Amino acid sequence: MSHITEEFQRIALANPSISFSLIQEDELVLDMPAAKLSQRIVNLFGKNYQTQLCSCSGRDIFTENYRLHWSTGTCQEKNVVNNSFS
Repeated sequence: MSHITEEFQRIALANPSISFSLIQEDELVLDMPAAKLSQRIVNLFGKNYQTQLCSCSGRDIFTENYRLHWSTGTCQEKNVVNNSFS
């Protein structure tokens, strides 16, 4: 069942605007209503992830220590800790 659950999570994450249900032996295992991606992540992985999520807009992607910025087909990675680009 773990492989099925992993695939369910991948598909559910890739399509947050679609509702999904995982049923095993007539028992509802996971029920994912359509939601924003941030809510889908919390629904799948738990409320602890909510505090780790940050809002992204435009072409910037943020992680704990880095900001990725796309501009005219190039990508710059900025280390937020020491404020340097690579």
